[in-house]
Amino acid sequence: MSERIPENVRRADYTAAAGQTDFIISFPYQDPADVAVARYIGAGGDEDGFLFLSQPDDFEVVGQQIVLVTPAAANDVIRVEGSAALKRVTGIAQSGKFASKLLDGELDRRVMVEQELGRDLLDLRGRAFVARFDEEGGTLPGKSARAGRTLAFDQAGEPKPGPTADEVAQAQSHAQAAAGSAGAAQASATQANTAKAEAISARDAAWAQVKAAKPKNWVINGGFTVNQRNPGVATFSSEAFFADRWKFWPGAGGAAQVSAFTDNASRVDDTYPSPVSYLKCDVTQPGRYLGVRQDIPDLMQLAGKRVTVMFKSASNSRDMRLELKYDFKSQTPQRTVRDEVVSFQGPSSWEVISLVTDLPALETTDIVNDLSSVSVRLWQNDDNTNPYTFRLGEFGLYEGDWSGHLQPFTYETFEETLQKCLPYYTSSYCFQEGDAPGSVTNKGAIGFFTGDSTLALSTFGRRVLVNFPTPLVRTPDVTIYSPGSGVASKIEDVSSSSDLDASIFGVTPQQFYGGADVGAKDRLYHFHYTADAEI
Repeated sequence: MSERIPENVRRADYTAAAGQTDFIISFPYQDPADVAVARYIGAGGDEDGFLFLSQPDDFEVVGQQIVLVTPAAANDVIRVEGSAALKRVTGIAQSGKFASKLLDGELDRRVMVEQELGRDLLDLRGRAFVARFDEEGGTLPGKSARAGRTLAFDQAGEPKPGPTADEVAQAQSHAQAAAGSAGAAQASATQANTAKAEAISARDAAWAQVKAAKPKNWVINGGFTVNQRNPGVATFSSEAFFADRWKFWPGAGGAAQVSAFTDNASRVDDTYPSPVSYLKCDVTQPGRYLGVRQDIPDLMQLAGKRVTVMFKSASNSRDMRLELKYDFKSQTPQRTVRDEVVSFQGPSSWEVISLVTDLPALETTDIVNDLSSVSVRLWQNDDNTNPYTFRLGEFGLYEGDWSGHLQPFTYETFEETLQKCLPYYTSSYCFQEGDAPGSVTNKGAIGFFTGDSTLALSTFGRRVLVNFPTPLVRTPDVTIYSPGSGVASKIEDVSSSSDLDASIFGVTPQQFYGGADVGAKDRLYHFHYTADAEI
């Protein structure tokens, strides 16, 4: 007996001749809408590279064949497949005459749908990639991508082309070779690790001895780590402070623009632990004697003694001068100079410079109370007009001859250095977060609320007592800034976001009163301040 609906995948691919329009439908169907037609286009098509055509714009169904509206080109691949809608198209009366033909047609349609499901889902031709019941399935890479390769999966579990068989074999060969030499390497590594641990232990022990016996560094902030005035990068054209206690000095060459900042740099070697900071000066308008200096109040105690100045430098191989200087103001023209000058060649790359010299002794005619400044100065002694860069790090001045040491004695925490700098300069700004004086920020600002005061504004004003974190070396110059605008000599009325003229009085090395002479009751005011007591 012949089969009414024979087994069929309900799909056929045809390679067209030039101008061909008619193609056989190789399976039974009930309605023209149950027939789909696609043309192979490669990239841009479905997972098999086919683009489905629309009916009747691109083709029509005539009997047991489809007819293309636009004839195919030579070697076009045309796919004709069943696409029966998964729906019931007839109904059977609940009473009256039974029409078996309707039931027969409905059963035929069920078989057609099941064959198409078998083709697309169960895949009778063995193309199915079946996922777990609780996961979504995937799509294999195309033939050209996976040809000759193993199947691999990415981190999401999706299939992808893996290595070729040759690559797998090569990897196995390398693994076997590595395994063969692992035993010998492990023994060598153990010996190396032991030697390294012993070296580190010896280094740390030596450094602990040096730290315990290190001499006093007469220079403050020799690592340039504290920079309250100019955190980051600043440009100078005249004598001015940059990092705390350090001043850019244009010297005899006149004004020059220098960008100075602190940053991290590796040590010359790893004899001692931890990275350090350094000062970098980019001189864009050179002149003679461009350098840096620090005034040291007690340096005269070393008058007539031998000292060592030790620091790191990288200075483009230029001539450098180190000057230890006393400035007096007792004679006409109100100043005489006692100084000791040492010249040296600045290295082109980071090196430790160690200079030993004798400080000049005070003469009997010198009046110590007339000292205007005692300073250490270091500069480029050069007439060259081309831009250049010089760097300094770990600057120290020590009593005695310490030239035999490989590194300067600058092992000091940031907090220790900051405490030495605060007696000379302090402010309310968060310089460690890059906030320089005049920055528009309320971080660290001093705030106060006037309340319903009965005091007359004209008599007392609106002021608050500010205590310095550390007593200063002298009565400082105090400047107040508005947090909202950054303008000096202003405080901000937070309630109205407006500035008022600042008022300062009662300044001592320990404290001051700040606020405004005018203002309203029940208002919130705040301000920043700087207190400069540099000598």
